[in-house]
Amino acid sequence: YSSTITASGGTAPYTWTKTSGTIPAGLKLTYSGAKATLSGTPTKAGSYTFTLKVVDKNGVSVTKKFTVKITQTNITGAFTATGVVKAKYSSTITASGGTAPYTWTKTSGTIPAGLKLTYSGAKATLSGTPTKAGSYTFSLKVADKNGAAVTKTFTVKIAEAKASAKVYSETGIISQYAKAVTGQVQTVGAAPQTTASPQTQTELTGTGNTAVNLPAIIEVVSDDIIEAYDGRDSDIVKVRADSPVRFIVSNWGAKVSGVTVCVDDKPADSITVSDEGMFTLPAEFVYGDFKVSAKAQSEAGELESEELYVIAE
Repeated sequence: YSSTITASGGTAPYTWTKTSGTIPAGLKLTYSGAKATLSGTPTKAGSYTFTLKVVDKNGVSVTKKFTVKITQTNITGAFTATGVVKAKYSSTITASGGTAPYTWTKTSGTIPAGLKLTYSGAKATLSGTPTKAGSYTFSLKVADKNGAAVTKTFTVKIAEAKASAKVYSETGIISQYAKAVTGQVQTVGAAPQTTASPQTQTELTGTGNTAVNLPAIIEVVSDDIIEAYDGRDSDIVKVRADSPVRFIVSNWGAKVSGVTVCVDDKPADSITVSDEGMFTLPAEFVYGDFKVSAKAQSEAGELESEELYVIAE
């Protein structure tokens, strides 16, 4: 750093004095005739205020206050700590302070297999599709235009992909297979025999305007499922936090249309269901505990799915 001020007016020679305050650590004030120079290499960030006085040959003086701010290059944020094999990963950190442009360097360590580091201005992005599980530690250095640099170490863990899971109703596989017949809903056939769901056949009657509670199987498909099991009141799915979860609604037992998704009993208008019965809850939904259900219309009335509680870890 180097900056100079000049005394003018009056009669030379001039005498300089620092009357108060503190100059930045690592800098020094030097005087030469009508000029005062602050120069050196700053060693500590901060805002420094100080006052200089200059007196001419006849004792006429002036005092002026100055403020110099010293910034430090920093790295803000951290790469997402956990990824999953064969699941897309992308996370960005940012350089702050200092003076652009910035130069990034990986100084040590190994990034996860299948991922790549890219740099754009103040940002460094780690992205790709991990191919091998493990814990990876590496260090990045960023330097600003003036060479002021900082180094930070990151650890990213890549987990093995989890198998897809099916989540059934509290009583096991749904036992009703129904279709609309002349304004009524009746079961046709029986459900598969399982230990969780004894073979049953139930007749449901009602008019075309009757709301029929006929749950469907909801499959939950995600590489980030920790476990899926029957809860006391409904099904529970535990997933890793901030990871999208895909649901497949199937086996309504009747032809349905207009499927809508509800989160905590409120319609999630931003969630669309495909013709194949698939919908995805984005990462912003999978945060904390919540309940999800799907509703659809048939000729016989409204069909409503079992509720699922999603617990994010």
